[in-house]
Amino acid sequence: MKTITANKMSRVENTDDELLAQGVVAFQMVEFVINFFGNEITTHHDTKIMQDGSQFVIGGCGFIPEGYEVTA
Repeated sequence: MKTITANKMSRVENTDDELLAQGVVAFQMVEFVINFFGNEITTHHDTKIMQDGSQFVIGGCGFIPEGYEVTA
């Protein structure tokens, strides 16, 4: 079984007009702690926060894909 815990770090507000036009209001680092059948894996990813409050991973890895929505 795989469980994922998201620990959010400090949030940085976006000031770039081009990204604001795309709906990106902020960025935030998130630490993901993944318990994969008893093995604990920790990975860090940049995320973007949209105007509607949704938050998505930028980049990704083998456990957390690009565009993964952070709900915690």
